[in-house]
Amino acid sequence: MPREFQQDGEVAFGGFQSFPNSSAFDPGKGILESSINMRIDAGVMRPRNGCVKMSEPLFEDCAYAASSFGLYDHIHIFSLGGQVKSLCTTDPYQTVTTQPTPVRPYIKCAGQGYATLASIEVANTPNWNGNYDFVSCCNVVGRMAYAKNDQIWFSLFGGLQPFDPDTVSLTLGTYDQIHKLHYSNVTRKLYAFGDAGIYEIEPGFTAAALAEGKPNETFFTKVRLMSAQEGIAAPDTVGETNGSILWLNNGGINKIDLGKGMVEGELPITIPVHDIFGGRTHVQLSGCTAVGLQGRYYIAYPDVGSTTNTNVLVVNTALPGTFESIDRYPFAIKHLVKARDFTGVPHVYAITPNGTVYKLDEGDTDDGTAIQASFRTRD
Repeated sequence: MPREFQQDGEVAFGGFQSFPNSSAFDPGKGILESSINMRIDAGVMRPRNGCVKMSEPLFEDCAYAASSFGLYDHIHIFSLGGQVKSLCTTDPYQTVTTQPTPVRPYIKCAGQGYATLASIEVANTPNWNGNYDFVSCCNVVGRMAYAKNDQIWFSLFGGLQPFDPDTVSLTLGTYDQIHKLHYSNVTRKLYAFGDAGIYEIEPGFTAAALAEGKPNETFFTKVRLMSAQEGIAAPDTVGETNGSILWLNNGGINKIDLGKGMVEGELPITIPVHDIFGGRTHVQLSGCTAVGLQGRYYIAYPDVGSTTNTNVLVVNTALPGTFESIDRYPFAIKHLVKARDFTGVPHVYAITPNGTVYKLDEGDTDDGTAIQASFRTRD
């Protein structure tokens, strides 16, 4: 019986650090100052896999994209014209479906299907006066949480009556508009990302408790200000993986450790690669998009002077140096989402401005374009 071959790895390949002078960084975190289109696994460096096209352009005016999980996984592409097209990723034989929808580009709700979301909104229209001006929504264990200005509106399960939705104001000292909601199954808490602050919310049933005459504080929704210094620059950059929530702030990528919490005023984790995001305004970075999957955080961003996302910074939480690669793609990336494929394996998918869907980490070319991989050690 032949002996199994184990490829040797180099512990010095622990990620790259490129700013301001990579020779000054901790050698224990790696010796690389550049890594383009590479992957590092157990000290072994290899070119990344390619990507394959899953659909032709679905819309000429893609406004937003979302993924939903269930018996079948879908990627939903929303148009500015008020339609949604759904591509099933777990069953390649299902055809793309088209449905009308209100113009709600804020919809990106992992784990919540479009049809369920629509039915909840319709059921609660009398309570909300038909104002579909929410900027973010989130599935909270069967309930829907919506962000509107500095408030969060919670539905009951499925929007059932007779109780009105709970409304929670996050105003703690000053007005802070919410741009993104994220629910973590690890902590069973909701996180709200505003212009200037980050909030942690324990959802309750305040309206139901008061209506039943049981005003016990254990039923009340609790709000805690985690930081008044770190806001969010790009609403679509919140991603959770390996016990951490990451997002793009004005100064770089910040992190919440779900086990240890967050230190207010802590420097961004991207200081070693400050040349990527440093010096750019939130307007220049507002179109960035990100997703977390299996220990990696992928964030798509544009070159300096551009607004088109053609680069993806890969943050690998298993590496001592954290930053694994800058992946470069031959197409623009409007949104990154995650969904299972027909084998049940979760993948990251990229959606272009015209609604073309690409499955990443598949194949050996970028849909026919050769991958140029390289790395460089520091001085």
